[in-house]
Amino acid sequence: MSEVKFRISEFLKLLEIIKKISNKNQTIVSSTTSLRTYYAQLVFEKSLLNAISISKLIPSNNDEERYKYLDVSSIASLTRNLIEIHHVFNYFCERNITEEEFNFRMYLASYHSSMTQDRIIDRLGIPPKNGLFSTDFVQSTIKLYLESSTVFSTLSEVQKREILKGKHAFLFERISKSITPITKKQESGVYNLLSNSVHSYPFGLNNYSNVYVRDHLDNVGLAFISIEIGILFLSSIVKEYLFLRKKLASALSNEEKSEILEISKINLLDSWMHEKF
Repeated sequence: MSEVKFRISEFLKLLEIIKKISNKNQTIVSSTTSLRTYYAQLVFEKSLLNAISISKLIPSNNDEERYKYLDVSSIASLTRNLIEIHHVFNYFCERNITEEEFNFRMYLASYHSSMTQDRIIDRLGIPPKNGLFSTDFVQSTIKLYLESSTVFSTLSEVQKREILKGKHAFLFERISKSITPITKKQESGVYNLLSNSVHSYPFGLNNYSNVYVRDHLDNVGLAFISIEIGILFLSSIVKEYLFLRKKLASALSNEEKSEILEISKINLLDSWMHEKF
C-alpha cells in the first residue's frame, strides 16, 4: 500500500486565504445591504472558525507527544460541521430563487431559532423576557408571515404542523440545484463515518482500540477523510461566497485566486478508496 498523502499544507494555505477575505469583510461590512449577503457572511465566518479550530488540532511534524494523544474524532466533528455549514450556505445563497422563496427560508430559520431559544430558557430556569421584544412577540410576528406565505401554502399539512411546532430550521429538499464537491452517495457515507466517530458508539470507540488493524476506517483513514473533506467543502464555500460578493475578491492576488481553484479541483478521495490494505 502507498503512503497516504495528507493535504495539510493545502488546507493551511486555504485557511490563510480565507482569513484575508474575512479581514476584507470587516472593512466593507456597511455594504452588506441584503439579507442574502448578510446570511452568507454569517455562514462564511462560521466556516472560517471551524477551519481555524481544525488547524489548531493538527500536530506539527516534530510534535510526537501531540501525535500520540491526537483525538481524531474532534477533527472529524469539525469537518462534519463544515459539511452542514456548506448545506446551509447552499440553502440561503442558492442562485435564481424568488424573493418569496428566500424570505420563507429566512423566516423559517428565525422562527426555529426563537422556538429553540425558548425551550432552552425554560429548561435552564431562566426568567423569560417581557415587553415589546419578548420572544413571544417575535414568534407571533414571524408565525403570521409564515402562515401567509405562498410557499407555506404549498406544503403538506404534516409539514405545516411540524414547522409551527419549531421542528424544522431548514427545508433542504427545496434546494433545486444542490452544490456539492463529491457525489451525494459519497457525502452520505462520509457524513455517517464522521458522525459515528464523534459519538461514543461502538464504531467510534473501536477507532481507539488497542487491537490495531489497518483499513480504510481506522484512525489514519479517519484523519485523511477529515482533512480531505474539510478542504473540498471549505473551498466550495469560498468559491460560492466570492461569486456572491465579488468585491471581496479584490483582497486576493491572482495567484491566490488560482490557488483556490487548483486546491478545489484536486480530490484524493477516489484514489484513497481504491487503496489496498
